[in-house]
Amino acid sequence: MAVFREVALIVVSSMAITAVWTSYRRSSVSALITRQAMETTMATMTTPALIAREAPVTTMTTTALIAREAPVTTMTTTALITREAPAIALPVPELLADMQGRQINMQDAHNASIKSPAGDAVIVVAFSPEADRHVSKALLTKGGWETNEIMHMYKTWQLAGKKGNFLDLGTNVGSWSLPIASALQSAGRKVISIEATPPIADHFRAGVVANQLDNVIFFGYAVGPPLAANDSRTVQMALDPSNKGGTAVVGQKGSKNKNLFTIGLSTLDEMLQVVPEMANVLYAKADIEGYEGRALAGGQQLFGHSPPCALYIEIRQSNLAKHGDSVQNVQAKLSEFGYNIAGGKKMGSDFEYRQTDYEKCVSRLH
Repeated sequence: MAVFREVALIVVSSMAITAVWTSYRRSSVSALITRQAMETTMATMTTPALIAREAPVTTMTTTALIAREAPVTTMTTTALITREAPAIALPVPELLADMQGRQINMQDAHNASIKSPAGDAVIVVAFSPEADRHVSKALLTKGGWETNEIMHMYKTWQLAGKKGNFLDLGTNVGSWSLPIASALQSAGRKVISIEATPPIADHFRAGVVANQLDNVIFFGYAVGPPLAANDSRTVQMALDPSNKGGTAVVGQKGSKNKNLFTIGLSTLDEMLQVVPEMANVLYAKADIEGYEGRALAGGQQLFGHSPPCALYIEIRQSNLAKHGDSVQNVQAKLSEFGYNIAGGKKMGSDFEYRQTDYEKCVSRLH
């Protein structure tokens, strides 16, 4: 009986092993068939579906993620198109070499000989007095425009130990930028100039080339509030036929001016991304005919973290109102950015505001 029990146990064990082995082989064959089927499916998949399947999840939009969780072979072209948001094109700065290599419109160009605040001879390419009765006329007949204000800026720079760059928002033909760039050139300091309207911008480019100013960084864009990926990247500007300094972004009520230009639109923060020298500005000028508040809104990073220590700005209610803004709103923004509004200095028809802790601001510059 003992022998019989042992034989029976062996038989039962053998049967169990056989059952397990059979089950294993069946599962292996099934897995092999499934694997082969998957490989066959992958081989017949289209290239776009494979690309979409292998794309990192972190770069996909919600639509693409939904498609990714569905069977790979059912992914659509739409999911592939929406997997990436459109790239935002950053503004492209121009240096002296770029200006030397481009075609510059020299229509109605008149050389005005002026002096920099350091006493250097400087050429500004102006318009005729008839086409520009204020800035160009003064440059051609009086040897300069706002020369007292420019000298004040230069002395401010000297007192700060010749530290920091100059930012010119609303450059016009370069009545500020060119003489200041000439005066700062030997110290290796930069002038960042922004002028949008093509005929005026070309006059400025011609001035940079005429004076061989390799310390000028130029942006031929309008500047405004923050832009989303789908926002329009252009704006219309109306060229004033007799006062180039009055050229402005078309306001909420439109413009009767027929000299309209469609201009590339950017922000100060986008410019900061491509020109880090903007974070090292001692003195800035802003004169863009009522668009100053919108430009400040697009400079949260610049003014919030590395503001110019002193700001000479035009803030006129009549101009600001055309864009739904006000003097109070602009001053409130400046106050938020650390400027001492109560201690502002009136200079001509404009104002100079300094950082409340001006010395601390200067100390971070080089």
